[in-house]
Amino acid sequence: SVIPLSIVAMLVLGVVTLAVWAVLPLTGNADHAVAHLSLAVPVAFLFVAVLFAWPPLAPGGTARLVRSLLLISLAVFAGGLVVEALGAFGFAADQRGRINGLATLHDVAVHVTSAGFIGTVAAGMLSVAVSIAGGRGVAESRVMRVAVVLAIVAVVAFEGGSLIYGY
Repeated sequence: SVIPLSIVAMLVLGVVTLAVWAVLPLTGNADHAVAHLSLAVPVAFLFVAVLFAWPPLAPGGTARLVRSLLLISLAVFAGGLVVEALGAFGFAADQRGRINGLATLHDVAVHVTSAGFIGTVAAGMLSVAVSIAGGRGVAESRVMRVAVVLAIVAVVAFEGGSLIYGY
């Protein structure tokens, strides 16, 4: 099936990009930026795979909502990593001091990346649940709708708490 194949491809791509990052003789800002990009590339690949190759999870609005949440989360996750890569050039070569405003961009992008990561994990789990429920003909049940809403509320509460309390 295309779903497991694309997940395996993303993992392989992630290992390859991380290996390239580990092998390249980069230092300072370039090393920092490439580290973020080595994660952004496989996440962006998975976004494209979900968008163009994955079949619908199940019929109905709940499955469309969960697929949309997965796409949005992957886009936020990949976008946050790319912005973090740009922001890496705001730090001094030793990565301790700040040399320009790009460091602030990096700091903001850390929260965006975190939100994308947590959203992707939650939407991924919801995707599995909706797919299983769809196979049993209950993807549009009230229980599934409530589960999806509760998961969304939990992710928003967690991210809100992380911004307020810094965890």
